[in-house]
Parts: sequence; structure tokens; C-alpha cells
Amino acid sequence: MTDPEESTAGARRTGTVACEVGAVALLAAAVVFWAGGRPYGVNIGGGGLYLLGLLAGLIGTVLLWMSSSRRAVTGVALLLLCACPVITISDIADGAAQLVLMAIAAVVLAAAALLARRG
Repeated sequence: MTDPEESTAGARRTGTVACEVGAVALLAAAVVFWAGGRPYGVNIGGGGLYLLGLLAGLIGTVLLWMSSSRRAVTGVALLLLCACPVITISDIADGAAQLVLMAIAAVVLAAAALLARRG
């Protein structure tokens, strides 16, 4: 049988790496979208990075949520990751606001990964 502390440490380590990948991919997507200019929806490279960032970030935040007792930053990161596609699909905000939201989500994901490494 696996020691519960080892599995928690493994989940935390995997969640940290996934959050780091998600943060880098989301930030790279925001840069690619910004560099490509309008219309943002035709930028396939940015879209691929955006999807990778959302998937890795979602997996990472869920793993960190399950394996950590400090959940404030992880919860904010999860909320932002869920808000990104909702705002994108519903077209609530313009493209520049969506890019800012992606960058903020990337920063909060990086903060969650950093705090998980320290904790």
C-alpha cells in the first residue's frame, strides 16, 4: 500500500508542475494573440496554447486543491481558469480584456505553484 503522505506529496508535485505548464502556456497564448492582432479567433497557435494552458491549469489546480490545506490562491486560480472560457465563448468582454484576464490567470497559477512548492 502507498503511504498517504507520499501520495499527497506526489499529487502536490504533479499539481505544481501542471500549474507551471498552464501558467507558461496561458502567458504565451496572451503574447501570441497580442502579437498576431485582431481578429484573435483566427490565430491557431494562440488557440492551441490557450487550450493547453486551460487544461494543464485545471488539472494542476484540482490536484493542488486536493493535496493542500492552503486553498485560497488555488481557489482563485481555479475560478479564473473557469471564467476565461466562459467570458471568451459568451463574448462578454472585448479581446483586450480577455487577454488581460488570461495574463492575470497565468500570474495567479504561477503564484499557486510557487506557494505549493514552499508548503
